[in-house]
Amino acid sequence: RDIDEPIRISFIGYVRFYENNKKFIDALGNDNRFILQFFGEGSDVLQEYSRDKGYSNVICEGRFEPHETFKYLEKTDIINNLYGTNDIALDTALSIRLYYTGYLYIPILVFNGTYMQKICNEFGIGYAINNINDNIADDIYNWYRNINFDLFQNNCNQFINKVKLDNERFLED
Repeated sequence: RDIDEPIRISFIGYVRFYENNKKFIDALGNDNRFILQFFGEGSDVLQEYSRDKGYSNVICEGRFEPHETFKYLEKTDIINNLYGTNDIALDTALSIRLYYTGYLYIPILVFNGTYMQKICNEFGIGYAINNINDNIADDIYNWYRNINFDLFQNNCNQFINKVKLDNERFLED
């Protein structure tokens, strides 16, 4: 994408974890370098929040059918996977969004201290943050603008090859 175009960060799926999402919106709201997108059931809460705060760079669309997921991925530069931490279900989960990253070459945002972060760091396919703070907009912008996409694509291919190998091993056992 052109460097002058805003970076589109998308959460795609059932929208919850409203406190984290509201902090994220506050941190990047009205920053013309970004468009924040929330696609899925529950996004109406964030749409109302953004409207009340006067944020003009937040787009929300409600529930969609699973087969429509790719339509939203096509409108995405970075996948938002900022659920939270300090919960065993969140700390150990591998989200389907990670596989979207690997197969479609779309970088992903995750929290430090999660298994998602371990995989993203191991393969160089995402950006992990400690928490949502005032510096996060600059951090994300600088990280994204400095991605070597040839290397990133290679890293994604390595991740997917490992997934395929693990699946083959699993089926053999």
